[in-house]
Amino acid sequence: MVFFDFLNGNRIDGILQTIYGDGIMARHKEFDPDEVLDRAMLMFWENGYANTSVQNLAHTLRIGKGSLYNAFGNKHALFLKTLDRYAETGIAMCEKLLAQYPPRIAVGRILRRIVNDAMEDKKCRGCFIINASAEKVANDPAVADRILRNHQRQLACFSDAFQRAVTHGLMSPEHDPRALALFFVNTMKGLRIMARMGPRRKDLQAVVDTALKLL
Repeated sequence: MVFFDFLNGNRIDGILQTIYGDGIMARHKEFDPDEVLDRAMLMFWENGYANTSVQNLAHTLRIGKGSLYNAFGNKHALFLKTLDRYAETGIAMCEKLLAQYPPRIAVGRILRRIVNDAMEDKKCRGCFIINASAEKVANDPAVADRILRNHQRQLACFSDAFQRAVTHGLMSPEHDPRALALFFVNTMKGLRIMARMGPRRKDLQAVVDTALKLL
């Protein structure tokens, strides 16, 4: 699964229409939970938590409300699962690039991918996690916990990569790996916030070019 495919919905084909209720198959139809999560994630991402009703979810996902509850719990539980799915794919992408390439190349690819996705996303959705943070963190401890853990994992991912680069002589020992990690994680977030405003490519690219001068 590729994180950035979600922007264009390229992975969202259709859903098989069945579900198992209470472990007994009867007048219910089976579906692919991953496909359902992908489509539910797009709904929450585009409309926000408050503006996505269970009725709308059931209609768009083409499954009954009871089946939705049986498979995923309530609306809040489903929302948390979609946040987890989004976060995992983003972290996996960063980990893969930072493990494969020297820091400047890896970080450049990560930031430019954010720019490219922002330009292709005509709905200007930005980042699902940042959107959820703005809507839910103040009054939802479960969402706040997930957002904090995702931030910490991002920091660890970048910091560990920079530390490896310093150890192997690929970066100057004068660099502070954690400070650089904080800078680039927040640069990523800034680019995604800019993506909500329908920015020009040259503005986003200017941020990337300036940030990469630190490496």
